[in-house]
Amino acid sequence: MRVDLAGRVAHVGGPAGPVGAAVGRALTANGAAVVGPPDDVVPQRLDILVLDARADLAPEQAMRLARAAARRMRGGGWGRIVLIVSVLGLVPARGVSAASIAAAGLVQAARTLAMELAFDGVLVNAVAAGPLAGDPFAARIRAHVPLARAVTADDLARAVLFLTDPDNAYTTGHVLAVDGGWSAGYTRDF
Repeated sequence: MRVDLAGRVAHVGGPAGPVGAAVGRALTANGAAVVGPPDDVVPQRLDILVLDARADLAPEQAMRLARAAARRMRGGGWGRIVLIVSVLGLVPARGVSAASIAAAGLVQAARTLAMELAFDGVLVNAVAAGPLAGDPFAARIRAHVPLARAVTADDLARAVLFLTDPDNAYTTGHVLAVDGGWSAGYTRDF
């Protein structure tokens, strides 16, 4: 996917890993300058903030970081914030209730921020990620995923590109499920 992010400054926060690396590569390949260390420090100038919130990021912390980023975006009248959350925030699963509750809180954080920041030209969305290959949960639900595979970091990076595209100017408060169809319903015969 190609989008024009030339001249945009982006920061990818959250734990270092394959998702953040793939998102950083995709943003850079499309013209954005990706700045800052792979942690939750928000740089001074900012147009795009992507937070990988799938592990150890409470909704309150995500909201605090997003609001700090939005203060830097407001001057330009343009900004994009994307939270990467677990698909368990849309469809909870047995045996992982704490993760489901935390992910649902992050989904609501994204929606709340979208309402708060829209008047400033800052669009806030979320990507609800299915389990990544190698995740023990991915092996458990694979039989239920219509596309019969785990999500890849590159799948998530393409979703982030769509949500940060300057031509995508009317999508805010949306949660894009990138889960191979798992949240649409179970496909396994019982």
